[in-house]
Amino acid sequence: MAASTPTHRVLEALAETFLPSIAAEHGGGGGGAEGGGEGTRGRTSTAAFLAIAPPPGVAAACMEAIAALPPGDKIEISLLLYLLGTRVGTGAVCLSAPWREAFSDRPVCQREALLLGIQHSRFALRRKAFQALKQLVTLKCLTVVDDAGCNPYWGHLGYIPISQEVGDVDPEVPADVTARAVDAAVSIQQHMVTIERDTALVVDCVVVGSGAGGGVVAAELAAAGFSVMVLEKGPHVAPRDLTTREGTSFQQLYEKAGLLTTSDGAMGILAGATMGGGTTVNWACCIPPPVYVREEWADPSGTHRMSQFAPGPTPTAHTVDALAEVPSVSEFDAALASVMNRIGATETGVVHNPSNQILVDGATKLGFAVKTTSQNLAAPAAKSAGWTSLGDRYGNKQGTMVTFLADAAATDNCRFAERCAVERVVTTTDPDTGRMRASGVVATTADGHTVTITARRCVVVSAGSLHTPGVLRRSALANQHIGAHLRLHPVTGVLGRFSGRRLEPWCGAPMTSVCGETELGPRGDWYGSKLEVPSIHPGLGATALPWRSGTDFKKAMLDFASTASILALCRDKGEGSVELGGPSGFDPPKVHYTLSADDAKTMLWSIDRCIKIHAAAGADKIFTMHCGPGGERTAIVNPPDIGNSAGPSVTALLNQLDAAGAAPGTLGLFSAHQMGSCRMGWSADTSAVDCDGETWDCDELFVMDASVFPTASGANPMITTLAIAKMLGTRLASRLVAEDGTPSDRAVEIAAVRCVRRVDAARPPTTLNRVKDWVTLPVIVTVAVVACAYVVHCYDDNGL
Repeated sequence: MAASTPTHRVLEALAETFLPSIAAEHGGGGGGAEGGGEGTRGRTSTAAFLAIAPPPGVAAACMEAIAALPPGDKIEISLLLYLLGTRVGTGAVCLSAPWREAFSDRPVCQREALLLGIQHSRFALRRKAFQALKQLVTLKCLTVVDDAGCNPYWGHLGYIPISQEVGDVDPEVPADVTARAVDAAVSIQQHMVTIERDTALVVDCVVVGSGAGGGVVAAELAAAGFSVMVLEKGPHVAPRDLTTREGTSFQQLYEKAGLLTTSDGAMGILAGATMGGGTTVNWACCIPPPVYVREEWADPSGTHRMSQFAPGPTPTAHTVDALAEVPSVSEFDAALASVMNRIGATETGVVHNPSNQILVDGATKLGFAVKTTSQNLAAPAAKSAGWTSLGDRYGNKQGTMVTFLADAAATDNCRFAERCAVERVVTTTDPDTGRMRASGVVATTADGHTVTITARRCVVVSAGSLHTPGVLRRSALANQHIGAHLRLHPVTGVLGRFSGRRLEPWCGAPMTSVCGETELGPRGDWYGSKLEVPSIHPGLGATALPWRSGTDFKKAMLDFASTASILALCRDKGEGSVELGGPSGFDPPKVHYTLSADDAKTMLWSIDRCIKIHAAAGADKIFTMHCGPGGERTAIVNPPDIGNSAGPSVTALLNQLDAAGAAPGTLGLFSAHQMGSCRMGWSADTSAVDCDGETWDCDELFVMDASVFPTASGANPMITTLAIAKMLGTRLASRLVAEDGTPSDRAVEIAAVRCVRRVDAARPPTTLNRVKDWVTLPVIVTVAVVACAYVVHCYDDNGL
């Protein structure tokens, strides 16, 4: 688009407002502890950074990102930008006089005031508009590169991306590890089906999705001898084609290019949208589901009653060798050990980067429980491990691309299709039972070709908690729990500046430690949080950093290399929902989610502990991600109090938390974990799928991904998802094999139980059940008690 268009000028004006060029005489010199971290750099370099204008390609990059959005989102943001380019539109959006200049024609100081007014509005729609603009523009400002592959801000931040040379190696990653990753990518590509026209295929099993669920299931079914077709909505990006640059990596690997949010714009959502799904872009943290979560899922008197998750004898570790010493191993524990072993998850060789060491040191000083987490990294000490969320060029991370998908390809029974979104599952009616049965899928490629695949045996949907509900809804499944009960593990961060120290929060394995001090939660119900450390690159850091003025924002960015972040990952008790975002399988979903009152309390309680950890570790500035009218809450720690978590400035910050709150739009939140939107349970009245992952509405249609979690897992969900998929995939493969041959006694027993369970689910509701759908049991009891009291009263009055 030409630079002279009003929309282009608005984008340029936004970039110049969010990250303005600031002359030294107008505050560029900073000063003191607040003035851009003078202790770590000279006044001259600070002034030089503040004077940098946004890169010239920002507006064009924003327009390119907008053009790639779904139609509805594209219309919304295009309309917003159009309005800001006119006087009347600026008046309407910013609630200013309509005869004043358009947003793009006003000076920076006035534009800042208008943006702050939108950010702090009482109306959610205006706050959503601010977040959309800030997220888009700041991301592009910090990620756009010139012809030499550089961004003008990076040098001042000390940010040096890893090499992009074809054939380059990382000496810290063993050569054979990189070679295996290259071989895996080649094998998957060799088994890729090229679709250049409308196509019809016939296979035994269709697997929708290639992440932690789909990858494992595909490997299990292919190893059992069944022909499998794996359909992935995202692209297959080979290691040599990964740029490891935020700008292009978000477009290549993430849902909605990393710009997905909840429907009110209050929470950013990061989700993988590439071959390998979340296992390709996550932070390699491997934590099995906590015992208290498994007990809740298995509770025989609870909502879910999934006895298969009941904790058995506790092994010393989730490894094959450790489980061999346990006398009776549960099916789920065996699956956990198997997947942990296959992805190489271990604590051995883990080295904490400076940010993780801060969490360890601060927590230890305070007496908080903290430990090293297992990593599925072949070389956990490699500095390049910090880039694995942007694509792993060296094959260090053992995600499904280099493990389970490679295993599936090696059987020669599995084929793949990339950029292929499933529109619906094809169903038929069983003439004997009258029940629906899955018989295939209809999909569409990114080029618009229709792919019709007949599945002779089954369809497994593993599209993730954001897209699996959409596949089922477009397939006319009506179960009320499809798309409901979404859990997001809402996250906020507390940042600590450690002047004089180069932390480089983008280097090294990002999430090697976890503090469990807050797991129990403020109510003692195990709906608490885990405290962890992320990998932060400039673009992601800019989108998460609170904004209250261009000057403050740039000074905070200048401290980027000496700032550590501790995340409070909340095990949410509240729920959200997922709805169709459009008619196509490529359309991002609509995610409805508001932090519940209980979860807000947990979040503030966890922030309190994060602040104390930073203070104990020696931070000289600590600030939260609050973005309400008061901006972030900040403590400047004077030298005599550094290292004291009970010092006056820290205490004053802690005392501000309740007043700051966590109302929608007032605290920076994001989610990298999505769970529970097709939850598993014992009855169709409480769940979307049964204990085998089979949908209650349709036979031979299974769900095997994080969407089947009964509740939030309370830990990074990759391991739990892998293990559930391993357990259910193994069952499914055994069942299909048994159906082909002479069934074993155990197979006959399982089939009989399954038949009874599903017949009960299909049985028309009794009169009592119909009543219970409308009137809860407590109401029935209350009515009965009142009726009895009335009878007694009549008896007393009439002497009957």
